[in-house]
Amino acid sequence: MENIVAHSLEKLYMEFEQADQLFLDSGMKDMDAYEKGLAEAARRAAAEHMQALYNSMDQMLCDDILRNEKYTIQRHDTRELLTINGPICFTHTLFHNREDGGYHYLLDEWVGLDAHERLSCAAV
Repeated sequence: MENIVAHSLEKLYMEFEQADQLFLDSGMKDMDAYEKGLAEAARRAAAEHMQALYNSMDQMLCDDILRNEKYTIQRHDTRELLTINGPICFTHTLFHNREDGGYHYLLDEWVGLDAHERLSCAAV
């Protein structure tokens, strides 16, 4: 988890530095473009961070030894979700429950996503 945060912050820092340099190179005359550049960099970084976090959470579920006692992995699917930060695409794994025979996307249940939901609650 720490690596995801560190990577996201490093990438955001580099994009902010680029926006700063463009602003300085323009003679600090285009404040609107500078603000929009910073906002877009932050939005993009937030979307990429969410995507990486969901992928990491799905991998944690797949690697969980205790989960192996109750569920077996059936397949890995890709899910797209539109968030207030933009679209994200992440892996979610279909699990088979050994006890009741049901199938579950445990990540979706963990984060509270309905099966056919394509918009995050905040994006509505």
